[in-house]
Amino acid sequence: MAFDSPQNTPHDQTPPSWKDDWTLVVDLGVVFDVQGPHGKLGADEALHDLEGRLAAIPKQPKGQGGETVRLVVGALTAHDDKYDFNVYKLQDGQLQLLSSAPTLGLESDLRKLTSFASPRFRDEKMGLVINAHGTPTPGYLVGGDSGTSTVMQPDAFRSIVKEWVNKDPLGFDQRKTGDRKLEFLNLESCFGAKLGNLNFAAGLAKNVVASELTVHEGEFFSGSGGPDVTLNGQNVAKIYEDLVNQPKLSGYELAELAIADANAGANDRSVDGEKFSATPTLAHYDLGAPREQLAKSLDGLGAVLTASLANPAGRKQIDGIIDGIPDLWSDEDTPKPENAKYAGRDLQTFLDQLEIAVNNKSLADEGGAITRAIGTVRGAEKDFVKTLHAVKSGDEWYRTQFIDPEKLGGVSVSLPAESVRADASITSDDYSQTVGSDFSEAEAPNWRKFLTTLRDQH
Repeated sequence: MAFDSPQNTPHDQTPPSWKDDWTLVVDLGVVFDVQGPHGKLGADEALHDLEGRLAAIPKQPKGQGGETVRLVVGALTAHDDKYDFNVYKLQDGQLQLLSSAPTLGLESDLRKLTSFASPRFRDEKMGLVINAHGTPTPGYLVGGDSGTSTVMQPDAFRSIVKEWVNKDPLGFDQRKTGDRKLEFLNLESCFGAKLGNLNFAAGLAKNVVASELTVHEGEFFSGSGGPDVTLNGQNVAKIYEDLVNQPKLSGYELAELAIADANAGANDRSVDGEKFSATPTLAHYDLGAPREQLAKSLDGLGAVLTASLANPAGRKQIDGIIDGIPDLWSDEDTPKPENAKYAGRDLQTFLDQLEIAVNNKSLADEGGAITRAIGTVRGAEKDFVKTLHAVKSGDEWYRTQFIDPEKLGGVSVSLPAESVRADASITSDDYSQTVGSDFSEAEAPNWRKFLTTLRDQH
């Protein structure tokens, strides 16, 4: 790699250039009604943790636009029985309060936050870490707490980010093309690595860090008679420190370091000799050509699998493979029917099971078309998921009873279970918007046809 490892990263003493400038915006938009060591878990606790870690980072040299790496943070903070949204800017090693007002919801808060972080130079690199609840529907995020949650819809998320990163630093109109993207987007939310989410993010960013499973932000029992363990998501201060130490990092390199940091234990806690990780899975996704190639390869696989569904034996085998793969969204032995439409199953596991079925002759593969398509998808997924972190910890967590994070490939896809395939009450439009939400019709028509054909004979 063209950058140093996180374990041994010297401070870059090269005089900064305007081309090295970064703005990193952190939106701490989730709180939990659980008290941590210093505040409510989520934004309160994360803000306190961030302040403590920032104090230990050497002050950075100044560039033409001030500090070479500008850090702007927004956080929900408890105020009596309500919440304020505070905006801070890092100045001389400390977070200085810029604004405080009652929260108006995740969408309004993000719009306000980015208004304090307009580009200083035309080529400044822009990064966003957004902490919110993930949802099954691509691009939708939920902020607040369980009693005052607010939803930010995809169109609003897209509009806010594109308006922000394309703002002219001289104060004139937005660039005519409006095609600038975030160099780095960190989706600090559960199940951010569902393929539909990643495809949505491709319109906003070049590189994304996200988790295929949950991001732990809460207090939970160790399951071995030990103490409660408090985890609070990713170590955001470490991401900032990586930039301060190496301001010439590209968004690609920063995303690689975020995963290297996770592999080095940046998001872990050790209690009584037992390790607990806030990020059982985390990966860097290249949203450029590798994402497009994955779409193309899945479209090819969809075509050959649709042909197999025409054979009753092939249909039975493929149905069985899908039903045998755990739904990563489910927290229950018997998930609610209304949630089953949003099932996310690990793509690598699906490919593995298809390959096993072909090899043992239970799935016919005349001419080797399925085998070739599987190989093409495997190669595309490997290029798309640049670096992967996975660790199993916290055995009390329901999913770890039937899912080993270390065996996942980093990407989940919509694959409908029997309960959905056979449910005649689900309209075609509803099915298309839920089960078919990973791709548009234009992006992968054959893959969507495969998903539709799965229910044709029910």
